[in-house]
Amino acid sequence: KTLCLLCMKKFLKWLLLLVVILVVSLFVLLTNPGLFKGSIEQRLSDITGYQISLEGELDLDIGRRIQLTADNIHVSAPDWAIHQNLLDIGHLKLSVVTGTLFEDIVVLDSLEVNGLKLNLETDAEGKGNWVGANTPAAPVEGDDEVKKRGKQVVFSNAEVGDTILTLRNGNSVVENVFTVDSLKHHQKQDGMMQATLNGNLNERIVEYTGTIGPYEN
Repeated sequence: KTLCLLCMKKFLKWLLLLVVILVVSLFVLLTNPGLFKGSIEQRLSDITGYQISLEGELDLDIGRRIQLTADNIHVSAPDWAIHQNLLDIGHLKLSVVTGTLFEDIVVLDSLEVNGLKLNLETDAEGKGNWVGANTPAAPVEGDDEVKKRGKQVVFSNAEVGDTILTLRNGNSVVENVFTVDSLKHHQKQDGMMQATLNGNLNERIVEYTGTIGPYEN
């Protein structure tokens, strides 16, 4: 159970990171509409400290909501990692409430992800492959930085399918595999979040249905 919760925490952390990266890409596209895809990849790689490639289609529709659709996204892992890529996404579609881009809380009206592969692993010294060159040190609770967390991202509706999360310990060379067949989440009117999950952890069935929240917590 503890391992499952750890996997979910890391999965959601990286899902959040992906959304932040793509929100950054929206700013890049809006401020520099003439940029080529290669320039966007380089810009995102420089910002995040990870080598990012966008091999598929990238479509943007701007209005009261900004809708972004992207295919075949890849984030390279460090040279020492067993897996070549840290993150692969076959298809991603998201809708952002445009006005919230200029507020502290960015609201994703909807998020759809399919064909996602996330490979988390540590080396013999315990360093994670998710620690990029530009990853800031974690602030200590009570610091002023904690009170100034900057922009946060919240999901109103999300659907994830065909997802594989691997967690490899470099010391024990043990690899745990968490497969998500389907993960659905939507925010109810009272602020609570309804979530359902179907998958398996190391070939053992994992199912969850419940209400958690509210978002303020």
